[in-house]
Amino acid sequence: MIPTDPWSPLLNRFLRNLRGAKSASLYTVRNYRSDLGTFLAFLKGRDLSHPIQVTPRTVEAYLYLLAERKFARRSVARKMSALRSFWRFLARQGVIANADAVTRVPSPKLGRPLPSFLSEAEARRLVEAPVAWLESDASAVTPRRRALALRDRAILELLYASGLRVSEAASLDLRQLDMPRQSLRVWGKGGKQREGLFGEPCRDALEQYLRESRPKLMGSSMNDVLFLNHRGARLTPRSIQGVVSSWARRTGISVSTHPHTMRHSFATHLLDGGADLREVQELLGHVSVQTTEIYTHVTLAQAKAVYGRAHPGMRRGITKEDAR
Repeated sequence: MIPTDPWSPLLNRFLRNLRGAKSASLYTVRNYRSDLGTFLAFLKGRDLSHPIQVTPRTVEAYLYLLAERKFARRSVARKMSALRSFWRFLARQGVIANADAVTRVPSPKLGRPLPSFLSEAEARRLVEAPVAWLESDASAVTPRRRALALRDRAILELLYASGLRVSEAASLDLRQLDMPRQSLRVWGKGGKQREGLFGEPCRDALEQYLRESRPKLMGSSMNDVLFLNHRGARLTPRSIQGVVSSWARRTGISVSTHPHTMRHSFATHLLDGGADLREVQELLGHVSVQTTEIYTHVTLAQAKAVYGRAHPGMRRGITKEDAR
């Protein structure tokens, strides 16, 4: 006998598997719950009470509904990816014979946008912004503001020097740093461990933060957390996003700048400097080199722009007046 409403138990079992066997983050699990919830609500509205009742035509009708509601193609593709994962899980669990009802339906085709990144000059201006601010009007800087500025400088330097994800930077503890070797251990997506590297400017910023700023922020609390907020607790990913965006605005950087912009800049500047693609893949913690290859497209697009401006053959027929 088919249960009247098996969706919640099945969904919860799938999400528990994501957290356990797949080591997915709470953020990832929340997104899966949201994306799959849209589809399950659609099924309930059509009185479909079990996965065996779902056919490719059901999924196509769902996609048509999303199109009617003006969902972006990227959002639709993400929802379909979550749905395929869910249906494959149900097939492995023996709830359905196979996942064909979902996997046979293609997602909308997506263009792959190039990631935004900072120029080398912009990146340098950004990571040095807190110190520039401290030096611009030292008489107005309170001890608390100085402590926060030195912390922010260490965060900006580390994001640019190591290409960390914002969640990875927020979760860092002191024991993960190896200052003499200028390296750190980090656990990325799927709980995979890797080693990150950083140069002398970042090391100097971290040392100054640890020496002058962190003790003031920690107060009477005792913990191993690297980056602290003003109450002595761990700085959240959202707060780190705020740090990056705030200093970018202060420096007048036109590119919309987030922690991932720093990660994109890290990878792009490494490749521009002659780093091997596989080395950059390891430093970024990408499972597949295909994910890293997007940065080769970025550097190629940059090279084409430079070529178009600099090569005399590209400017034939253009007068000096036109070029102004």
